[in-house]
Amino acid sequence: MTSHACRGKCTGLLWGFFLMAILTYLLLYIKLTNRNTPKHHMTAYWLQWIAFMDSKKINSAFDSSNNESSKFNDSINCISQNLTTEILDLCQKSERGATDNGFIPFNKFEYPLEIDMNDLVSNLKTAKNVSIKPIFSYPYTFVKSPTWMCEYRDVRLLILVKSGVSHFKRREMIRYTWGNYTESGVVTLFLLGSTPHVMFQRRILQEHHHYGDILQMSFFDAYYNNTLKTVGGIKWARNHCNQSKFVLFTDDDFYIATELLLKYIENMQRFERTSVYRGAMWKRGRPIRNELNKWYISRQDYPFDHYPDFVAAGFMLMSIDFVIDLDLAIPYTKKFIFDDVFISIVAYKLHVQPSHMNSVHINKFPYNREGFRQIIASHGYDRTSTLQQAWWIHQNRHLHKSGRKSIRAYSVRAT
Repeated sequence: MTSHACRGKCTGLLWGFFLMAILTYLLLYIKLTNRNTPKHHMTAYWLQWIAFMDSKKINSAFDSSNNESSKFNDSINCISQNLTTEILDLCQKSERGATDNGFIPFNKFEYPLEIDMNDLVSNLKTAKNVSIKPIFSYPYTFVKSPTWMCEYRDVRLLILVKSGVSHFKRREMIRYTWGNYTESGVVTLFLLGSTPHVMFQRRILQEHHHYGDILQMSFFDAYYNNTLKTVGGIKWARNHCNQSKFVLFTDDDFYIATELLLKYIENMQRFERTSVYRGAMWKRGRPIRNELNKWYISRQDYPFDHYPDFVAAGFMLMSIDFVIDLDLAIPYTKKFIFDDVFISIVAYKLHVQPSHMNSVHINKFPYNREGFRQIIASHGYDRTSTLQQAWWIHQNRHLHKSGRKSIRAYSVRAT
């Protein structure tokens, strides 16, 4: 065989293995994501056509009379045909939906405990005897609890900021920007878990003594413990700040126009005073079944095809009566790993419907974008410098756009 023929044979082999790798990758991707989209049909047929064309290239790389060429070509065609068939089969199963995939339609929603939650809450409020046993145990304690923050004060809004133990700079910047509204009947506290890191805990103690705004709980601080963090905040609000009109749960990577939020609450109270549950609402959000995804949920943990409508965890505005009802109902509701979905499940059992706020953005709304001065909240402000610039624009929103050139003149202290 000449060197040219040898190179042709090697090229053919490489094409064949490359094709098999592409087909295998696509198959694994579909199995992992299991998304229902007709594009998979087109992809499958497209890959089959590529296999046919590549088999011709492979065939031309060999001597046509060579048995080796024929066997290799048949193998490639067989592999591509089998993989394509399986891809199409997966797509058809995906389109058939709940029956083949084991999902239960949401109209058959049941979630422990299956009881009349409003009746239970009413009995608990009136101190009637309740024979039902709780299923959500919360054995954690408050390591640091600034109970004096709400004493003898007319609190309009309690802001509970879910923060990571190591996010010292974020907390400091919030204190000097949108969290600095104590004179307006606003109390801002930071919700933290515990940490084994000695230096972190030492700095947290310093924060607590200096600012008195750290609400630390005894569970380990981690993303997948956010439900524990939110539940702890609900308990604290009910027990130590129930004179507040509203409670806001937010994250430490959010920008919030506090003044606009207070105006929004004032206007809202003219029409809606009770059972307020608002924010950036997700309708018919579907559980993610991809085990590699951060928000993966197994069928065992949640078998239904979609969640109750829920408000994204980064900004959850609630009236205090709803917070109190949540605190009473939560022990009788099976725990769920994601706090926003968990709150929506309890709300669903209490027959409280969430409402959408157009001025709350779960994707970052840049501070230099038109319309920024009118928004109430935006996710994506994890860098202290961008939060500082956003706050300057908020404070000077009455100025002409050219005022942006003076952003650097505004500065606040940050650690």
